Amino acid sequence: MESCSGSILDVGAGAGSHSLVLQSRGRDVTAMDISAFNCKVMKERGVHQVVEADFFSYNIQSFDTILLLMNGVGICGKLTGFSLLLQQCGQLLEPGGKVILDSSDLSYIYDEDLKKPTDRYYGEVDCAYSYKDAFSETFTWLYLDFGTMCTICKQKGWSCTLLYEDGNNQFLVALEKE
Repeated sequence: MESCSGSILDVGAGAGSHSLVLQSRGRDVTAMDISAFNCKVMKERGVHQVVEADFFSYNIQSFDTILLLMNGVGICGKLTGFSLLLQQCGQLLEPGGKVILDSSDLSYIYDEDLKKPTDRYYGEVDCAYSYKDAFSETFTWLYLDFGTMCTICKQKGWSCTLLYEDGNNQFLVALEKE
């Protein structure tokens, strides 16, 4: 949270927990989620600025910091989607702005018994939610390793700075347009 500055967009804000912390610290934060239900919950919890929108089509306001936490890079779905994420961030960031995001490197789950997939990037995971008798559609979520992230960032004109690594293949980075 200390890495956030200026106007902040909390993408995929969910129930608004990160936005509430930033708001309590006097920060100018806008919480965004694609789910109408999540936006309702955030408003009920006291988040002041809530936007129900698809991040990839949003173009109303620009920000100094874009925050994608809780493996927010996953909204890319596939590895090719990360370039689209960088492009959208570039359009929404003020000059000198930054993206703060976290991800996980899933390489640790593969070994001689469970081989990495050969037909796609190993961090592209097909997911579905279920609760009691309700089931979601299957969707693809991206877990992007640090090395691949930095390579794509460099190709697209972004710097990629490691802010934190937890020792369990999870990390936090700052991305800035060069």
